[in-house]
Amino acid sequence: MSRTPFEAFDEYVEVDPPRLLVQTWVARWTAQVQTTVRWELRPKGQGTLVKHRHCALSTHPEVAKSFRGWPRILGWLQAFLEKSETVDDRWSEIAP
Repeated sequence: MSRTPFEAFDEYVEVDPPRLLVQTWVARWTAQVQTTVRWELRPKGQGTLVKHRHCALSTHPEVAKSFRGWPRILGWLQAFLEKSETVDDRWSEIAP
């Protein structure tokens, strides 16, 4: 099994540490359609509540289908934060 490059390009358009990060999003497979990703961070108990919103997908329904991967990406983020798991750790679990 070979790794497939995952490429997305962005520009930060709003940064308010430690509460907010807003970025543009252009993925290699979206024919240069630009959308916006918003990350809101709030303290909650001993941790942090992360709110994630990917905007402008409704204006590009042909592109919206390709962003079903966010649950997987957010799961990877959670695994990294909670268990220090990296992409190499995940790859070693599925590679022969």
